[in-house]
Amino acid sequence: MEQKLAPILQKCKTIKQLKQTHVQTLINGLKNSNFLAAKLMSLSSDFISLDYADKVFQDLKNPNLISYNTLIKCYIGKSHNNATILFNRMRESGISSNSFTFTFLLRCFESFHKLEAGEMVHGHVLKLGLQSSMFLMNTLLDFYAKCGGNLDVVRKMFDEMPERDVVSWNTMIRTYMSYGEIDSAIRLFESMPERNLVTWNSIVSGLVKTGNIELANKVFQQMPERNSVSWNAMISGYIKSGDLKNAKAIFDEMPERSMVSWTTMVSGYAMIVHGHENLLKLLIRKILDKEPNDPSYLKLITNLSSSAGEWEDVLNFRVATRKKGVEKVPGCSSIQVGESVHEFVAKDTSHPQRKEVYKALRSLKRHLVTISDMHMNFLMY
Repeated sequence: MEQKLAPILQKCKTIKQLKQTHVQTLINGLKNSNFLAAKLMSLSSDFISLDYADKVFQDLKNPNLISYNTLIKCYIGKSHNNATILFNRMRESGISSNSFTFTFLLRCFESFHKLEAGEMVHGHVLKLGLQSSMFLMNTLLDFYAKCGGNLDVVRKMFDEMPERDVVSWNTMIRTYMSYGEIDSAIRLFESMPERNLVTWNSIVSGLVKTGNIELANKVFQQMPERNSVSWNAMISGYIKSGDLKNAKAIFDEMPERSMVSWTTMVSGYAMIVHGHENLLKLLIRKILDKEPNDPSYLKLITNLSSSAGEWEDVLNFRVATRKKGVEKVPGCSSIQVGESVHEFVAKDTSHPQRKEVYKALRSLKRHLVTISDMHMNFLMY
């Protein structure tokens, strides 16, 4: 029966469906199934509540390693205290932790910037001799990079890693960049045994953020391959430095432009369009040539024209957008995770990992509400 209910669980899309399937597990005497409980906890923490996931776990007579790890994972971004309590309970029950246990704990503590708790995890990792897990060691390095507050600690962790892969090097480079240690980042970059696209993008984006646009362009020109993150970083860098000419040159050179690319250019023109009316008209023509019937691009033109005071054009474009039923251009952004670039548009539900994305957003919202309530209570008392 477990094998029949498992795929049904995976197909649950609503709270009602999930609860009905949960009832079926109880009716069929599968309350103590760790296999089904793990799936129930993961889904219920997303669809229903963390308390519901806790209840599923508490109903287990003999929770195993997978059940413990699953619930700890559910606590990421929600409760570092409960994660610590559950980990201690796990140890008391005699169940040995594995690399997944510590990876989930580190992510949980990282989301609350709990350095001491992460150091505790590090101690357990060393005690159990789990340094051979590259994924776990990279998670530790990333934890210290984000929560350590000390560049020397991160570098020490990097130097003491028994093995390093490109992810390790990228994390160290990104950390140097975040601390403004450009020379150290460049030296590390030059000494890397291998580089990937993320490595190059980290250098380019880091240089752009620190205002070193000339060096960023030098590195950009040396890149063996580029993606939208590479191109958009350079466009953004030139826009921020007030260099519309070079921003446009990079933009024109792009093999494929996304909504992020267009909006970056529009924001640039919106800030410094005066005196560049010819470039404005050229950009408008390019947008219309690319997507003459796309309401979103028409809205971009409206914003661009209004910033330049071209009110006759604005009126024409607004008439066109109203005819197409457009109310607002959707906000959009893109991020790079590993080797993949993810683009997000407001109210879009087409992303394959939309459930995980919205779950993370809900978690952040709850966290912000909690912090807000704490501040309100402090002010009241």
